[in-house]
Amino acid sequence: MSNALKIHERELPYRRERDVYFRLRDLKNTEIEGHQVPVLIDCDDDLWAIEMSMVNRPFVLDFGVAYLEHPPDFGYEVWA
Repeated sequence: MSNALKIHERELPYRRERDVYFRLRDLKNTEIEGHQVPVLIDCDDDLWAIEMSMVNRPFVLDFGVAYLEHPPDFGYEVWA
């Protein structure tokens, strides 16, 4: 199986995405609503890099804007 390497430009999206992959790994979840999710292979907090397995379509790859424990702090205008 091939692996992919994703490098982030900013720390916050990296940490959000890394934490989602940690949660998915803990739950042993590799699929969301029929879409494959890569398996976390490794990550580097200094380089903001995530190594993950390759998946076939349909897939979900980007969790950089995901919120796990609390909703984002958006104002009313954004939610509307």
